[in-house]
Amino acid sequence: MNSQSINKPVLDPSFYQLSLFWTTLNISYGLGLFVLFGWLNYQVAIGSWSVVLKMILMIPLTTVAATGLFVLAGLGHESLHGHLCKNAKWSLAIGLFFSSSVVSYFDMGFTVRHWDHHRYTNQKNDPDLIPTAHLTSWWQRLLLSRLIFNVIYMKYTLTMALGKLNLVEKYQTPYTPGDMVFFARLNILFAALWLAVYIAITILDWRAGLFGIVLPSLVLALMSGCQSYLDHAGLGDDPFNNAYSRTSPIMTLIYFGSNYHLEHHLYPKVPCYRLHKVHKFLIESGLYDQIQPAITRGFLESYKTLSMNNRMFENTQH
Repeated sequence: MNSQSINKPVLDPSFYQLSLFWTTLNISYGLGLFVLFGWLNYQVAIGSWSVVLKMILMIPLTTVAATGLFVLAGLGHESLHGHLCKNAKWSLAIGLFFSSSVVSYFDMGFTVRHWDHHRYTNQKNDPDLIPTAHLTSWWQRLLLSRLIFNVIYMKYTLTMALGKLNLVEKYQTPYTPGDMVFFARLNILFAALWLAVYIAITILDWRAGLFGIVLPSLVLALMSGCQSYLDHAGLGDDPFNNAYSRTSPIMTLIYFGSNYHLEHHLYPKVPCYRLHKVHKFLIESGLYDQIQPAITRGFLESYKTLSMNNRMFENTQH
């Protein structure tokens, strides 16, 4: 069906309402998983159990701790959409602080590009397409995607902090030049604070640094390397079918609700913790019967997209 003939249903204002409770829960959830399971991983590492038993226990513990970091990084995304509090600048500052817990990830570099990602989703001007377009195998994407994007975000943040805005002038953002410089510098300050804490922990006990921070961070790089492919790979630029809704409960736990990515693109002002309700509403409204959206219901099924190319990018190559 031609998407031009489809009207997007209007949501009740309650869908957009921010909740201090849910924001606090989101932050606490990420911090809790990272700190608690990172500490448990460290306790297992220094325990007197056999090496085999340690490995059996540490694999899930490291993964859950990495999930905590993943949730904290996701707060940066929620913050730029103004979902953490009513004041947009305070929301961004809060998101920058918690996302800076991920070493080498500078969310301000992501932030200035993300607005164009929404504006040109899966089109040739989508800033999320070109940097990893040369990665064609699933293992290249798994291992290299996060590294490539983190280098880009770091470069953008550092240049903005120096007052050089030539890299970001092409992006349409709600930020003034002064805002971009200020928040880029704030991002660097927050990153330095988190890094100082990590270094102090490692100096006190190198095993705490290795098993509680470094290993979860490495697993996070693999988890987040899948991100753009799980969200958009294999789809075109139809605004009603340019992103996936991943409805697995495990995905909801990992992403704190932002796994309903099609709903996020349709209604970017709705906080992640209400996107599942938007999904239900769109089913009940009959919209999804018309458009047959890209929905993946199984946890492992979602990862099939890691081997898919973006259709818009394929079209530009022929």
